[in-house]
Amino acid sequence: MALQTPTCRAEAPRSDGPAPLTALPAYPVDRVDPFSPETPSPGPAAPVEGYANGYAMGGMGQASGSVRGSKPFSTVAVGVKAGVTGVGFDIATPLARKFNLRAGGTFLGYTLNVKEDGIPVAAHLLLRTGTVGVDYFPFGGGFHISPSFTFYNGNHINGTATVPGGNVITLNGQDYTSDPTNPLHGDFSMVFGRRTAPGVTIGWGNMIPRSGRHFSVPFEMGFEYVGDPQVVINLSGNACQNGGCGPVNSDPSFQANEAKEQQLLNDDIKPLRFFPVISLGFAVRF
Repeated sequence: MALQTPTCRAEAPRSDGPAPLTALPAYPVDRVDPFSPETPSPGPAAPVEGYANGYAMGGMGQASGSVRGSKPFSTVAVGVKAGVTGVGFDIATPLARKFNLRAGGTFLGYTLNVKEDGIPVAAHLLLRTGTVGVDYFPFGGGFHISPSFTFYNGNHINGTATVPGGNVITLNGQDYTSDPTNPLHGDFSMVFGRRTAPGVTIGWGNMIPRSGRHFSVPFEMGFEYVGDPQVVINLSGNACQNGGCGPVNSDPSFQANEAKEQQLLNDDIKPLRFFPVISLGFAVRF
């Protein structure tokens, strides 16, 4: 016996009863029956759009955190240091992920008493430098190579010499006795090369850690090529030799030996053309 499918039919509204039933929408013909054995098993659920976006944003935040401080001039660090060139400071800012721009200065004043070839010298050492350079971190860690340029080299020594009467000094292998009536005296100076100089250092420690840390302990060592340092000696007074005494300023032999002694000293200090740079510091990133 054939079954007949019942159908719903809209009726005319009646004013004295409840709202009439309306026809149900037709079931979509392309809807898959979930109870059909031919229905394929569902795949993994697609992520909720808000959750997916939040996850992506979190990932981006982590990625940017690992290279935090890479944007040019986005932050700054200030440090203090002490080393061969004195005590000083550095200021650094990022240029790229593996590059920092750094500038700083050092200073030191020190008085010392030395004796050179029997000549007592009261000397004042004055160190003044201003430097700018780039820190390159080839491996992305703390190790860096730093070419630099010293735009101000004010390192020098000034001193005075007084040879008590009766004391003997040696110039270019020749002995002279200071005359008690007018003892030998004079000036001594040493300039550490040119006012400007290129340089390079290697070191460990990044003043602007890309990990986001705020503190670092930079260490570096290298040199500045300042050129040949120069010593100048200028003595006056009377010197005695072979039983005779006289003013050294008018003695050609004394003047020649003084110039030769000055040249010998300059030859001895030529290695200082590569002026050493060694420092240890502490830096804070803001």
